[in-house]
Amino acid sequence: MSKSTADTLAAFSKFNDKLEKETKGRVKLRGFSDIDEFIHTGNYLLNAQMSGSLRGGYPNARSLGVSGDSGTGKTFLAMNAVYNAQKQGYVAFYIDSEGALDSKDFENFGINMDLLNYKRMAKISEVKFFINDIIKTAEANPGLKIMVIVDSLTHLLTDKEVNDLDKGNNAQDMGLRAKELRSLFKSFTLDLSNLKIPLIFTAHNYAGQDQYAGKTMSGGGGPLYAASVVMMLAKGHLKDDDQDDKKKTGVIVRSNTDKNRLAKPERIEFHISFHKGMNPYVGLQDYISWDACGVGRGSVISEKDYSKLSDSDKAECREFEREGKTVYFQPKKTARNYINKWTGEAIPWREIFSDKVFTDKVIDELDENVIKPKFKYSSISEVLKDELEELEDSFENSASND
Repeated sequence: MSKSTADTLAAFSKFNDKLEKETKGRVKLRGFSDIDEFIHTGNYLLNAQMSGSLRGGYPNARSLGVSGDSGTGKTFLAMNAVYNAQKQGYVAFYIDSEGALDSKDFENFGINMDLLNYKRMAKISEVKFFINDIIKTAEANPGLKIMVIVDSLTHLLTDKEVNDLDKGNNAQDMGLRAKELRSLFKSFTLDLSNLKIPLIFTAHNYAGQDQYAGKTMSGGGGPLYAASVVMMLAKGHLKDDDQDDKKKTGVIVRSNTDKNRLAKPERIEFHISFHKGMNPYVGLQDYISWDACGVGRGSVISEKDYSKLSDSDKAECREFEREGKTVYFQPKKTARNYINKWTGEAIPWREIFSDKVFTDKVIDELDENVIKPKFKYSSISEVLKDELEELEDSFENSASND
């Protein structure tokens, strides 16, 4: 370190000490609130879409919105977030504005009711005051890891709407609801981040007035601006191919990020079964390969069988060790088994979505070699490049509209 740099650092440190004394008591000073933990979503590919890594998920120091049409799994994801957060030592405050849940729903999900504070609220102002009380209590009593869920913003009412109902008045609020929601998020987003309290909120989609805009999240700009990540969900139907009537057994959720400060905007699909819930591995099948993570569809052959192959077939094979012996993986798209290099096990293709295929070693290899390069920003220049492309698309659409 040069003498000039050392002198500058010393002067800066002295200046900061004096500034702290001058502003203390008048200004609530906050520094960085880095994300230091992620909460598993229940699906590894959804983790990657949110955070850029299979080992990621919901960030502990940020707000995240989940928006979608009815039946796309928004409440399922919210409850699953509570379940996984509790496994990581969190307590949860669940604010329900729809009144569609009861205690059995949470118990059947495996949620510890002793570590859940569930409240039904109808008004935006009630949510605002309640979350403010959570923040004040957390500041005065540090030590708890806390998560807050609001399910959903769409059903929250303004005070005016409630008063009008009491008076039998059906007048529109003329944008008041959007203003109150903006005020709601402005009042606590920074404090929640500072205390590392993750906030997850759900909302419904609606069709925008701009023919090029498509669907957007309800609630106006406040929730969208406050959240670090906004997921936009659509759905298809899972059907049982073994039954003649192809009975619906769940939903195929198609997820896109309307906004994401943590990862590139990649579209994904995952499944939610009506009977089995969410499989953590669905979606990863499109990214696995022998070279990427040590898993491939094919068979294992001995050195003797390998020696009999043609040169072109030999070039496709991969050597590895199994039970102390040198063997070869021979790929074949129609093979009945997947081979796991790390365990040496042959897994039937029907069991692909299991921890027999996706061991911790496979997940880590896949994450480093495929997922992070595809989903994670490597530098600020990539973020700026994506933002510039979005801006250019916006101008083009606007010009076409004119």
